[in-house]
Amino acid sequence: MEIEFENIGFIKSGKIETNNITIIFGPNNVGKTYLSYSTYAAISKYNAILKGKIKIPDSVSSDLVLNGVAKYDIANVFTDGFIKSVNDELSSKLPAFFKDSSEMFKNSKIRVIDSHIKDRVVNAEVNINVSISENIILNIKKEKNSTSIIFSVASSKNNNEAGKYVVNLKEKDASDHLNILFNFFFVREILDSAANGTFIITSERTGISLFQKEIDGNRSNIVDSYIWNRLSGLSSSDFVWTFDDIMNKKVAKFSEPINHNINIIRNFSGLNEKTAFMTTTANRGRRSPRKSAELADIIRTLESLTGGQYSPSDGDTIFTASCGNGDKVSMPLSMSSASNKALFLLDIYIRYYLSNDSYLIIDEPELNLHPHNQIKMAELLVRLSNYGVKIIITTHSDYIVKEINNRIMASQLKDRAQLDEFGYKKSDVIKPSEVNGFTIDNDGIIREVKGNKYGVNAFIFDNAISDIENRTERLYTYLEGDL
Repeated sequence: MEIEFENIGFIKSGKIETNNITIIFGPNNVGKTYLSYSTYAAISKYNAILKGKIKIPDSVSSDLVLNGVAKYDIANVFTDGFIKSVNDELSSKLPAFFKDSSEMFKNSKIRVIDSHIKDRVVNAEVNINVSISENIILNIKKEKNSTSIIFSVASSKNNNEAGKYVVNLKEKDASDHLNILFNFFFVREILDSAANGTFIITSERTGISLFQKEIDGNRSNIVDSYIWNRLSGLSSSDFVWTFDDIMNKKVAKFSEPINHNINIIRNFSGLNEKTAFMTTTANRGRRSPRKSAELADIIRTLESLTGGQYSPSDGDTIFTASCGNGDKVSMPLSMSSASNKALFLLDIYIRYYLSNDSYLIIDEPELNLHPHNQIKMAELLVRLSNYGVKIIITTHSDYIVKEINNRIMASQLKDRAQLDEFGYKKSDVIKPSEVNGFTIDNDGIIREVKGNKYGVNAFIFDNAISDIENRTERLYTYLEGDL
């Protein structure tokens, strides 16, 4: 997916193109979080906006009711003007997405560029029967290299002449059915299906893990107080705070990515081991042995990072650590280490929400992690990518970027024994063409960071490392008396 940005916080302009792994890095205070949040907005909202704008013409519904068959030519649906209207609506939703009341995003723009959508429309093939009532089955059919979709009555249980039975179908009902069929069985075939399962992990995750209950409690108390005043018979003039006052002055407004994280953690108490089992081993019969092995490797890497497991208990989250001597120690998550809090949402994602056709966006995956575990994090990201998850990260970690680069180089080794030397499996390496890098300069421009067979150019880290090593070397020589 290619996304253009304009006037997003500190970002003046630029674009990114997502890949199996997309790395965004740059100095502090240049807008990386704005970029990751806006990318989440584009990926998670674009499909829904597009589908909401498509409506089967009433004339098609009329033809189906009258004749039992109707044709819809989609050649003029996915036009440049139509796509522009989708992007305009997406941009107009940014202030609400960021909960911005200061007009900071008034002139912000996001544009999703899908240069191949028309080709996918023409090449798509659909032929499916759907029962819409006890008596009527509708068929939606589109052949490859055609722009026409045919809706027809496939069969009627009460009449061999299907067309006659359709007369009993109301035109409004027919219109509703056709729009549902078109969106569900055709439109989703031509859109980025991974966008339907977008999960973001923000850099605020440690605070959310710690204070989610207090956040909910504070909001609940404020609303309860307002409702009490309303139901106590007080007139609006007697209220100390109006509803608008409460919303503007008393209730914190969080951007959608942060709300997403709060909701995920709030819902954790309703999850259980059965849910996790069903999610991570769902459709075992349809999953290839290779995918099952990859999933097992992902879980092992995750557990080596967390050093234990999270579980809900009476509205609280318990972290059970595995000790070196085999013992287990359980404690509230609030009393566990910062790294445990930072990894909590990632653990939830992998155990309960993981899909091999989804996007995972992580702000600073290295948060609170020792360098050794940052390298393990790189391993986990590559394994998730090879499982089918499209990864997008913002990072300051040279360890993560360099380990991903190691795995890019390893992908080009021909000798399996050489891979074994580094402990890499096939699912541990990634091709140069599957990783994109971007940075935001101090001028607010997003720029692509070129990669090659050695990986993504990590110059922003290399320059800082070279500078400190040069000073170390000079200081060392001074202390040794050589200068």
